[in-house]
Amino acid sequence: MSILYKSSPFETYMYYVIYPVLMGITAFFIFGILSYGSLTLFTTVFIFIFAFIFILSAESFYRLKYIEVTEDYITIKGITGNKIIEFKNVEYAYNFINLNGNSLVIWYKDSKTQKSKVILVRPDEKSPSPQVGFPIYSYGSAELEITKFIKEKAIKANPGYLYTNKPRWIFFCLK
Repeated sequence: MSILYKSSPFETYMYYVIYPVLMGITAFFIFGILSYGSLTLFTTVFIFIFAFIFILSAESFYRLKYIEVTEDYITIKGITGNKIIEFKNVEYAYNFINLNGNSLVIWYKDSKTQKSKVILVRPDEKSPSPQVGFPIYSYGSAELEITKFIKEKAIKANPGYLYTNKPRWIFFCLK
């Protein structure tokens, strides 16, 4: 089966380095603020900001996966082996635009546990419309080709696909 779409190998593995470094820096700052001694409103706000950055980085690191998309399924490649997701198990897919470009978020039902899982993907393609302004984290209006393909396949394979524009958060798995 030929690979139609895939993750960007460089960006995926680059973020496997960036997220732990970011987590280490934020942990260092939290430790530094706490060891400074005086907890004022100013230092407490910074502790919460750094803790939030640490949690977001940890969850992004945990959810980041390398995928390959074929005509029949999605393959998640990992150190422990490959996992195949059939399009009938895809619950939701959308583009997640951040400062460093587009990410793809895929919600799917695990065939073994029947629970929803979320993965974050750094696709090999970039957004067709450049972002104007300063997007921190938003949901893109211009979809990537990989997102369109996954949605079309999921709608055909699963009549219960949640085809809605209602955004879902990747972080903390809020629905």
